[in-house]
Amino acid sequence: MSYSNRIFLWAPLAFLLVLALTVSARWWSVASDLSRRLDAMNGHQPMPGVTVGFASKAIGGFPFNVDVVFHDFAVTVAGPHGPIGWRAENFAAHALTYGRSQWLFEAAGKQRLSWTSGSGQARSLAFETGSLHAGAIFSEDALSRFDLDIVGFNSAALASARTQLHLRHNREQIDLVGSAEELHLSPALRGTCGDVVDRVRFEGNLSNAEAFERVQRALVTWQRAFDAWRAKGGRFFLAQGELACAGANSFVQGQLALDAQRRPRGLLTAQIAGFDRLRASATRAGANGTFSAGLLNQPTDPNPAHEGRVTVRAAFRDGITYLGDTPAGMNDPLY
Repeated sequence: MSYSNRIFLWAPLAFLLVLALTVSARWWSVASDLSRRLDAMNGHQPMPGVTVGFASKAIGGFPFNVDVVFHDFAVTVAGPHGPIGWRAENFAAHALTYGRSQWLFEAAGKQRLSWTSGSGQARSLAFETGSLHAGAIFSEDALSRFDLDIVGFNSAALASARTQLHLRHNREQIDLVGSAEELHLSPALRGTCGDVVDRVRFEGNLSNAEAFERVQRALVTWQRAFDAWRAKGGRFFLAQGELACAGANSFVQGQLALDAQRRPRGLLTAQIAGFDRLRASATRAGANGTFSAGLLNQPTDPNPAHEGRVTVRAAFRDGITYLGDTPAGMNDPLY
Protein backbone atom coordinates (compact mmCIF):
# COMPACT_ATOMS: atom_id res chain seq x y z
CA MET A 1 0.00 0.00 0.00
CA SER A 2 1.42 3.37 -0.98
CA TYR A 3 1.94 6.22 1.49
CA SER A 4 -0.80 8.32 -0.15
CA ASN A 5 -3.31 5.50 0.25
CA ARG A 6 -2.46 5.19 3.94
CA ILE A 7 -3.14 8.92 4.33
CA PHE A 8 -6.66 8.49 2.95
CA LEU A 9 -7.25 5.56 5.29
CA TRP A 10 -5.99 6.99 8.55
CA ALA A 11 -6.69 10.74 8.16
CA PRO A 12 -10.48 10.42 8.66
CA LEU A 13 -9.93 8.20 11.69
CA ALA A 14 -7.45 10.65 13.15
CA PHE A 15 -9.87 13.51 12.52
CA LEU A 16 -12.70 11.67 14.30
CA LEU A 17 -10.42 10.86 17.21
CA VAL A 18 -9.37 14.50 17.59
CA LEU A 19 -12.99 15.60 17.33
CA ALA A 20 -14.06 13.09 20.00
CA LEU A 21 -11.27 14.20 22.33
CA THR A 22 -12.19 17.88 21.77
CA VAL A 23 -15.88 17.25 22.48
CA SER A 24 -15.04 15.20 25.56
CA ALA A 25 -12.68 17.84 26.90
CA ARG A 26 -15.25 20.53 26.28
CA TRP A 27 -18.01 18.59 28.08
CA TRP A 28 -15.84 17.74 31.09
CA SER A 29 -14.71 21.36 31.35
CA VAL A 30 -18.30 22.68 31.24
CA ALA A 31 -19.60 19.99 33.62
CA SER A 32 -16.77 20.49 36.13
CA ASP A 33 -17.18 24.25 36.13
CA LEU A 34 -20.94 23.93 36.56
CA SER A 35 -20.51 21.45 39.43
CA ARG A 36 -18.19 23.85 41.26
CA ARG A 37 -20.58 26.76 40.80
CA LEU A 38 -23.56 24.73 41.98
CA ASP A 39 -21.71 23.58 45.10
CA ALA A 40 -20.75 27.19 45.86
CA MET A 41 -24.38 28.25 45.30
CA ASN A 42 -25.91 25.59 47.55
CA GLY A 43 -27.44 27.30 50.60
CA HIS A 44 -26.36 30.75 49.41
CA GLN A 45 -27.67 33.58 47.23
CA PRO A 46 -26.82 33.41 43.51
CA MET A 47 -28.55 36.79 43.23
CA PRO A 48 -29.63 39.31 45.86
CA GLY A 49 -32.71 38.17 47.76
CA VAL A 50 -32.77 34.64 46.26
CA THR A 51 -31.44 31.56 48.08
CA VAL A 52 -31.00 28.16 46.41
CA GLY A 53 -30.44 24.85 48.15
CA PHE A 54 -30.48 21.11 47.42
CA ALA A 55 -29.72 17.86 49.22
CA SER A 56 -27.81 16.24 46.35
CA LYS A 57 -27.08 16.56 42.64
CA ALA A 58 -25.96 14.38 39.74
CA ILE A 59 -24.53 15.65 36.44
CA GLY A 60 -24.80 13.74 33.15
CA GLY A 61 -25.75 14.23 29.52
CA PHE A 62 -22.38 13.49 27.91
CA PRO A 63 -21.39 14.44 25.24
CA PHE A 64 -23.67 17.19 23.89
CA ASN A 65 -25.94 18.01 26.86
CA VAL A 66 -25.36 19.04 30.43
CA ASP A 67 -28.10 17.51 32.58
CA VAL A 68 -28.30 18.19 36.31
CA VAL A 69 -30.72 16.25 38.50
CA PHE A 70 -31.34 17.62 42.00
CA HIS A 71 -33.01 15.95 44.95
CA ASP A 72 -34.90 18.04 47.50
CA PHE A 73 -34.42 21.29 45.57
CA ALA A 74 -35.57 24.58 47.13
CA VAL A 75 -35.68 28.26 46.13
CA THR A 76 -36.49 31.05 48.58
CA VAL A 77 -37.19 34.64 47.49
CA ALA A 78 -37.53 37.67 49.74
CA GLY A 79 -41.21 38.63 49.56
CA PRO A 80 -43.17 41.72 50.63
CA HIS A 81 -44.07 40.28 54.06
CA GLY A 82 -41.46 37.56 54.45
CA PRO A 83 -39.81 34.73 52.50
CA ILE A 84 -41.55 33.01 49.59
CA GLY A 85 -40.35 29.47 48.99
CA TRP A 86 -40.77 26.64 46.51
CA ARG A 87 -39.54 23.10 47.18
CA ALA A 88 -39.58 20.05 44.88
CA GLU A 89 -38.63 16.44 45.56
CA ASN A 90 -36.97 16.17 42.15
CA PHE A 91 -35.81 18.95 39.87
CA ALA A 92 -33.78 18.77 36.66
CA ALA A 93 -32.01 21.34 34.50
CA HIS A 94 -30.79 20.74 30.93
CA ALA A 95 -28.58 22.76 28.58
CA LEU A 96 -26.65 22.20 25.37
CA THR A 97 -22.88 22.14 25.59
CA TYR A 98 -22.77 24.17 22.38
CA GLY A 99 -25.10 26.79 20.93
CA ARG A 100 -27.07 29.59 22.51
CA SER A 101 -27.36 30.02 26.25
CA GLN A 102 -30.63 28.25 26.96
CA TRP A 103 -31.76 26.16 29.92
CA LEU A 104 -34.74 23.82 30.22
CA PHE A 105 -36.16 22.89 33.63
CA GLU A 106 -38.60 20.26 34.85
CA ALA A 107 -39.92 19.28 38.27
CA ALA A 108 -41.61 16.10 39.49
CA GLY A 109 -42.94 14.56 42.66
CA LYS A 110 -44.41 16.37 45.62
CA GLN A 111 -43.92 20.14 45.72
CA ARG A 112 -44.71 22.89 48.18
CA LEU A 113 -45.18 26.65 48.09
CA SER A 114 -44.67 28.64 51.29
CA TRP A 115 -45.13 32.33 52.05
CA THR A 116 -45.84 34.85 54.78
CA SER A 117 -49.23 36.55 54.89
CA GLY A 118 -49.75 40.28 55.42
CA SER A 119 -50.47 39.58 59.08
CA GLY A 120 -47.14 37.79 59.47
CA GLN A 121 -48.50 34.23 59.49
CA ALA A 122 -46.61 31.43 57.77
CA ARG A 123 -48.65 29.77 55.01
CA SER A 124 -47.98 26.81 52.75
CA LEU A 125 -49.60 24.88 49.91
CA ALA A 126 -48.65 21.30 49.01
CA PHE A 127 -49.34 20.30 45.41
CA GLU A 128 -48.48 17.90 42.62
CA THR A 129 -48.41 18.36 38.86
CA GLY A 130 -48.79 16.13 35.85
CA SER A 131 -45.82 17.99 34.38
CA LEU A 132 -43.95 21.21 35.09
CA HIS A 133 -41.63 22.52 32.40
CA ALA A 134 -39.87 25.86 32.10
CA GLY A 135 -37.29 27.43 29.82
CA ALA A 136 -34.91 30.37 30.11
CA ILE A 137 -32.92 32.03 27.34
CA PHE A 138 -30.03 34.37 28.11
CA SER A 139 -28.57 37.06 25.87
CA GLU A 140 -25.27 38.66 26.90
CA ASP A 141 -25.62 37.10 30.38
CA ALA A 142 -29.06 38.68 30.90
CA LEU A 143 -32.36 36.79 30.98
CA SER A 144 -34.20 37.65 27.76
CA ARG A 145 -37.02 35.09 27.81
CA PHE A 146 -38.76 32.84 30.34
CA ASP A 147 -41.54 30.32 29.74
CA LEU A 148 -43.46 28.21 32.26
CA ASP A 149 -45.98 25.46 31.44
CA ILE A 150 -47.77 23.46 34.17
CA VAL A 151 -50.17 20.67 33.24
CA GLY A 152 -52.41 19.10 35.85
CA PHE A 153 -51.82 21.31 38.90
CA ASN A 154 -53.59 19.73 41.87
CA SER A 155 -53.83 20.88 45.49
CA ALA A 156 -56.33 21.05 48.33
CA ALA A 157 -56.99 24.74 47.62
CA LEU A 158 -57.31 24.71 43.84
CA ALA A 159 -56.68 22.67 40.71
CA SER A 160 -55.95 23.71 37.14
CA ALA A 161 -55.87 21.76 33.89
CA ARG A 162 -53.09 23.95 32.48
CA THR A 163 -51.28 27.12 33.54
CA GLN A 164 -48.80 29.08 31.42
CA LEU A 165 -46.64 32.17 31.83
CA HIS A 166 -44.41 33.73 29.17
CA LEU A 167 -42.07 36.73 29.52
CA ARG A 168 -39.96 38.18 26.72
CA HIS A 169 -37.66 41.21 26.66
CA ASN A 170 -38.75 43.04 23.52
CA ARG A 171 -36.65 46.16 22.95
CA GLU A 172 -38.04 48.86 25.27
CA GLN A 173 -40.69 46.68 26.92
CA ILE A 174 -41.19 43.29 28.51
CA ASP A 175 -44.04 41.31 26.98
CA LEU A 176 -46.13 39.15 29.32
CA VAL A 177 -48.72 36.49 28.51
CA GLY A 178 -50.38 34.31 31.13
CA SER A 179 -53.28 31.89 31.20
CA ALA A 180 -55.04 29.25 33.30
CA GLU A 181 -57.69 26.77 32.16
CA GLU A 182 -60.33 24.86 34.12
CA LEU A 183 -59.66 26.25 37.57
CA HIS A 184 -61.50 24.41 40.36
CA LEU A 185 -61.64 26.40 43.60
CA SER A 186 -62.04 25.21 47.17
CA PRO A 187 -64.89 26.74 49.25
CA ALA A 188 -62.49 29.21 50.88
CA LEU A 189 -61.56 30.67 47.47
CA ARG A 190 -65.01 30.78 45.88
CA GLY A 191 -66.39 34.17 45.03
CA THR A 192 -68.29 35.82 42.20
CA CYS A 193 -67.46 33.01 39.76
CA GLY A 194 -68.46 30.16 42.06
CA ASP A 195 -66.33 27.03 42.23
CA VAL A 196 -65.16 26.82 38.59
CA VAL A 197 -63.34 29.34 36.40
CA ASP A 198 -63.30 28.15 32.80
CA ARG A 199 -60.50 30.37 31.58
CA VAL A 200 -58.30 33.26 32.65
CA ARG A 201 -55.92 34.94 30.23
CA PHE A 202 -54.00 38.19 29.99
CA GLU A 203 -51.66 39.75 27.47
CA GLY A 204 -49.76 42.96 28.06
CA ASN A 205 -46.37 44.55 28.58
CA LEU A 206 -44.25 46.41 31.09
CA SER A 207 -42.85 49.67 29.75
CA ASN A 208 -39.38 51.02 30.58
CA ALA A 209 -37.71 47.64 30.28
CA GLU A 210 -34.28 49.15 31.02
CA ALA A 211 -35.31 49.45 34.67
CA PHE A 212 -35.21 45.63 34.92
CA GLU A 213 -31.79 45.18 33.30
CA ARG A 214 -29.89 44.76 36.58
CA VAL A 215 -32.31 42.18 37.97
CA GLN A 216 -32.15 40.31 34.65
CA ARG A 217 -28.39 40.10 35.23
CA ALA A 218 -28.97 38.89 38.82
CA LEU A 219 -27.38 42.01 40.32
CA VAL A 220 -30.22 43.48 42.42
CA THR A 221 -33.42 42.33 44.12
CA TRP A 222 -36.74 42.38 42.29
CA GLN A 223 -37.92 45.08 44.72
CA ARG A 224 -35.04 47.35 43.67
CA ALA A 225 -35.92 46.73 40.04
CA PHE A 226 -39.58 47.67 40.54
CA ASP A 227 -38.55 50.78 42.49
CA ALA A 228 -36.43 51.83 39.50
CA TRP A 229 -39.31 51.03 37.15
CA ARG A 230 -41.74 53.11 39.24
CA ALA A 231 -39.28 56.03 39.39
CA LYS A 232 -39.01 56.00 35.59
CA GLY A 233 -42.79 56.24 35.23
CA GLY A 234 -43.25 52.57 34.30
CA ARG A 235 -46.67 51.30 33.26
CA PHE A 236 -48.25 47.89 32.84
CA PHE A 237 -50.40 48.02 29.70
CA LEU A 238 -53.09 45.33 29.66
CA ALA A 239 -53.79 44.89 25.97
CA GLN A 240 -56.31 42.11 26.52
CA GLY A 241 -57.54 40.31 29.60
CA GLU A 242 -60.21 37.61 29.59
CA LEU A 243 -62.18 35.86 32.32
CA ALA A 244 -64.76 33.20 31.49
CA CYS A 245 -66.87 31.70 34.27
CA ALA A 246 -70.50 30.96 35.21
CA GLY A 247 -71.60 31.39 31.60
CA ALA A 248 -70.26 34.97 31.47
CA ASN A 249 -67.29 36.39 29.56
CA SER A 250 -65.34 39.44 30.68
CA PHE A 251 -62.85 41.31 28.49
CA VAL A 252 -60.56 43.81 30.22
CA GLN A 253 -58.20 46.53 28.98
CA GLY A 254 -56.33 49.36 30.66
CA GLN A 255 -53.10 50.32 32.35
CA LEU A 256 -51.69 50.31 35.85
CA ALA A 257 -48.72 51.82 37.63
CA LEU A 258 -47.51 52.12 41.23
CA ASP A 259 -47.92 55.22 43.40
CA ALA A 260 -45.37 56.53 45.90
CA GLN A 261 -46.57 53.96 48.48
CA ARG A 262 -46.23 51.13 45.89
CA ARG A 263 -50.00 50.72 45.61
CA PRO A 264 -51.80 50.13 42.27
CA ARG A 265 -52.73 53.28 40.39
CA GLY A 266 -54.61 53.37 37.09
CA LEU A 267 -57.81 52.39 35.28
CA LEU A 268 -59.19 49.10 33.94
CA THR A 269 -62.31 48.82 31.82
CA ALA A 270 -64.21 45.53 31.57
CA GLN A 271 -66.94 44.54 29.14
CA ILE A 272 -68.99 41.70 30.67
CA ALA A 273 -71.37 39.62 28.57
CA GLY A 274 -73.82 37.26 30.29
CA PHE A 275 -73.88 39.43 33.40
CA ASP A 276 -77.21 38.04 34.64
CA ARG A 277 -75.71 34.53 34.75
CA LEU A 278 -72.71 35.87 36.64
CA ARG A 279 -74.97 37.59 39.17
CA ALA A 280 -76.95 34.37 39.69
CA SER A 281 -73.76 32.37 40.22
CA ALA A 282 -72.44 34.88 42.75
CA THR A 283 -75.71 34.72 44.67
CA ARG A 284 -75.52 30.92 44.85
CA ALA A 285 -71.89 31.08 45.96
CA GLY A 286 -72.71 33.64 48.67
CA ALA A 287 -70.29 36.24 47.31
CA ASN A 288 -71.00 39.22 49.55
CA GLY A 289 -67.70 41.05 49.90
CA THR A 290 -67.42 44.78 49.23
CA PHE A 291 -65.92 44.30 45.78
CA SER A 292 -68.41 41.58 44.75
CA ALA A 293 -71.35 43.66 45.98
CA GLY A 294 -70.13 46.71 44.09
CA LEU A 295 -69.59 44.68 40.94
CA LEU A 296 -72.97 42.96 41.02
CA ASN A 297 -74.79 46.25 41.53
CA GLN A 298 -73.47 47.72 38.28
CA PRO A 299 -76.26 48.74 35.88
CA THR A 300 -76.70 46.73 32.69
CA ASP A 301 -76.33 48.36 29.27
CA PRO A 302 -79.64 50.10 28.33
CA ASN A 303 -79.06 49.41 24.63
CA PRO A 304 -81.45 46.54 23.66
CA ALA A 305 -78.83 45.22 21.26
CA HIS A 306 -76.47 44.76 24.23
CA GLU A 307 -78.94 42.99 26.52
CA GLY A 308 -77.26 41.41 29.51
CA ARG A 309 -74.00 43.32 29.05
CA VAL A 310 -72.29 45.53 31.59
CA THR A 311 -69.40 47.97 31.30
CA VAL A 312 -67.39 48.24 34.50
CA ARG A 313 -64.66 50.80 35.11
CA ALA A 314 -62.32 50.01 37.99
CA ALA A 315 -60.14 52.92 39.09
CA PHE A 316 -57.23 52.55 41.51
CA ARG A 317 -56.12 55.70 43.30
CA ASP A 318 -54.97 56.75 46.76
CA GLY A 319 -55.04 53.15 47.95
CA ILE A 320 -58.73 52.67 47.11
CA THR A 321 -60.45 50.65 44.37
CA TYR A 322 -63.46 52.39 42.84
CA LEU A 323 -66.10 50.71 40.72
CA GLY A 324 -67.47 53.67 38.88
CA ASP A 325 -67.60 56.33 41.64
CA THR A 326 -68.24 53.85 44.46
CA PRO A 327 -65.39 52.73 46.77
CA ALA A 328 -65.15 48.91 46.62
CA GLY A 329 -62.02 48.03 48.57
CA MET A 330 -58.65 49.06 49.95
CA ASN A 331 -55.30 48.42 48.26
CA ASP A 332 -52.22 47.58 50.30
CA PRO A 333 -48.69 48.21 49.01
CA LEU A 334 -47.68 45.41 46.65
CA TYR A 335 -44.27 45.11 48.33
